[in-house]
Amino acid sequence: MNSATIDRNTKASKNGQFCEDYAKRMIPGLEWVGGLCDALWNGHPIDVKGCEAWYSREDRGGKRRAGRVTLGPEQKAEIEKGDGLYYVVVHIGELVVNSFFVPAVRVPNSKQVSWTSMRDLAEAV
Repeated sequence: MNSATIDRNTKASKNGQFCEDYAKRMIPGLEWVGGLCDALWNGHPIDVKGCEAWYSREDRGGKRRAGRVTLGPEQKAEIEKGDGLYYVVVHIGELVVNSFFVPAVRVPNSKQVSWTSMRDLAEAV
């Protein structure tokens, strides 16, 4: 494994831990279980997804792009089956700028989804 991959994996791991710790502080009654979903809340599976709010794309002249969350198809199916939710935590460094729940059934079957698309799905009536 090259050093760039190791750096990305390390950053992703730290990001995940930061977002999970935030969820533990912010959601009363969250029962941490691990496995395909992170937790149960009122009997429903919850998976915490986090990302940096924005990042610049060198291939687009440095223009910023919304951060992305990564979704696993097996995990999504399990969360949907339990009428579960994603809890999305958006941050800039260690400052959380947004967080919200999205019903898993509203999320498309895609490997990655931007947090702005997830927010729009959360707000859909």
